[in-house]
Amino acid sequence: MTRNAASLIVAALLAAGSACTSSGSGSDADAGDTDTSDTSGDLDTDGDTDGDTDGDTDGDTDGDTDGDTDGDTDGDTDGDTDGDTDGDTDTGTGPECDLDPIAGAVVLNLNVDTARIQGEVKLNGNTMPDDTIIDAYDRGWLSFVDVVTKDTYYAYLGETGAAAYDIVLFAGVYNVYLTSYNSYSQSVLPPDATTRLAASLEIAGSLDREFNARTSDISGVVQLNGSAMPNDGIVDGYDRGFLSLVDAVTSETYTAYLGETGAAAYDIVVFEGTFDAFLVAQDGYHQDVLPPSATARLATGIAASGALSKSFNAQTAQVQGVVKLNNLVMPDDTLVDGVDRASISFVDTVTSTVYSQDLGETGAAAYSIVVFASTYNVLLDTNGLGSQNVLPPGVSTSLKAGLALSGSTTQNFNANTAAVSGVVTLNGAAMPDDTILDAYDRGWLSFADVVTKDTYTAYLGETGAASYDVVLFSGSYDVSLGSGGSGVQSALPPDATTRLAANLALSGSSAHDFNAATTEVSGAVRINNAVMPNDSIADGTDRAYLSFVDTVSGGASTVDLGETGPATYLIVMFAGTYNADLHTYGSGYQNALPADAATRLAENLSLSGSTTQNLNANTANVTGEVTLNGAVMPSDTILDGTARAYLTFLDKTVNDSYIADIGETGAAAYDVTMFAGSYDVDLVTGGSPIQDVLPPEATTRLRTGCAK
Repeated sequence: MTRNAASLIVAALLAAGSACTSSGSGSDADAGDTDTSDTSGDLDTDGDTDGDTDGDTDGDTDGDTDGDTDGDTDGDTDGDTDGDTDGDTDTGTGPECDLDPIAGAVVLNLNVDTARIQGEVKLNGNTMPDDTIIDAYDRGWLSFVDVVTKDTYYAYLGETGAAAYDIVLFAGVYNVYLTSYNSYSQSVLPPDATTRLAASLEIAGSLDREFNARTSDISGVVQLNGSAMPNDGIVDGYDRGFLSLVDAVTSETYTAYLGETGAAAYDIVVFEGTFDAFLVAQDGYHQDVLPPSATARLATGIAASGALSKSFNAQTAQVQGVVKLNNLVMPDDTLVDGVDRASISFVDTVTSTVYSQDLGETGAAAYSIVVFASTYNVLLDTNGLGSQNVLPPGVSTSLKAGLALSGSTTQNFNANTAAVSGVVTLNGAAMPDDTILDAYDRGWLSFADVVTKDTYTAYLGETGAASYDVVLFSGSYDVSLGSGGSGVQSALPPDATTRLAANLALSGSSAHDFNAATTEVSGAVRINNAVMPNDSIADGTDRAYLSFVDTVSGGASTVDLGETGPATYLIVMFAGTYNADLHTYGSGYQNALPADAATRLAENLSLSGSTTQNLNANTANVTGEVTLNGAVMPSDTILDGTARAYLTFLDKTVNDSYIADIGETGAAAYDVTMFAGSYDVDLVTGGSPIQDVLPPEATTRLRTGCAK
């Protein structure tokens, strides 16, 4: 039995990025020009290939070679010489911030610039051919992807004629992609494919830009173990498998099927690029030549351009052996129900393909399996408690990591178990009895295998000593104590988790007692260093709640802050290190604080024993105007009660956001109250049926917040 992790072959388009900057006008291809006064192959007369007449090669007209138009040599357009684009003169690297933390009332006027880019997309240096399938589907489209917000603008390229485009977007830096329709809808480009035409292209003002997409015809044969691939003995119309060529930049996957019989030949047209090659086998119901439903990586870094002949060879490995338990033959399962004790899994470290074989209910746990030659992690996966009584139920354990397999080999493995017992105390004393006797335990221990992440659970009962006894596979474990809610137990802090031990090595038979400590934390939450205002919406819903998030376990303990009066609190939780966050309720429930908001009050609080923690949250009223291209934003002529756009203030610490719309008409003024903090500011526009002022359904970053 095998399963294939296809998600590793087909990745998301925007997952991969590049740091190559390209800007200015001119052509991406020099072929097919008509200027005979020089020999550079472009359309100007200065002897270079950038399409201008200033004598350099960067495609602008300012006489330097950095590719911008500001007359310095640092490669940006801000007029300074430090090499970044923030308009200052520091030499910092990485994303620059331009908005200091917001600490109080502030007027923040913002400007958004639009840009127009137009031009033509050529194919292999020539005008793109007409589509012969006239069905109202374009040959393809350009995608302009904002490198900051990941927002995307589309420009369609028509069915016939020059593949011209003309689009208005927000000024910024973009990756540019060409994407084609499938082969049923167009006959010009590689079907259902995407290629990147430009990386980190700075677009501002009005820009003419020609792009050129090049294709490559790749052909060859896929062999198996150095010989022609055998014919499939299951002749049912299904191929033995297929070749996948994965673009290293875009993760675009091209597929070439390899037939049922004869040489596994292929011939495929792709966009030029660098590729990784994979062989993907059909399942075992449809072919008997390749390891079923498996993927093998055949090659990496294949540079494809023009016509390329490229053949591949896939190697298989036959591995067999026995899995022992505690260095003895694995015991028989006495629950004879047709379900195996366990299975052995070989996980390809490159493709994540998993090959699995069952180990039977009785007798030696022998296996024999054919896999693609590669490097593997080997796991033992057990069945559940109701199906077998030989092994720890429903878990996995590592038998071997980084095992290189090729040819024919015998690999015997052994899994050791560990019997662990002990008592869990609370604050150095016996854990109190649960006063809510409802058959729910006070809590439980979790042993999390640091390699497989599988978890073993030992419950601690309602009353008496909180003892435990668990059998697990030998290994290293993180040990945590978890508790139920206050409605089912009264002995421990409710709905909480605390780490008791990290990377604890367990083998053989051992006793491990653990102690969990609690802390009682009290105090008040103030707003702007004053008593929190009362909520005038008296509906029984609190103004807010305080959340203490354990920085190790991730568990959160919360306490409400009431509707009126000082926002005092008292909470008992497990001792540890915490971040303290304030969370507010919506405007329909409270009017004392910013609605549906969160803010960080304190970080890395070390809490133990009995302690007082008074906390404060500051608010800030931010007002201002958003201008467009340095002028008052035009009014929307589609008067439908929907704003032209809205601002989003994104808290960089807690990932919360505030929204302020800028109206339909008049100056694009805004007014928003938020918690003080560090914020990125984005402008988000409505669609074209809603507004006609700004690029529709678009997002652009106006300010990048600086850390506190």
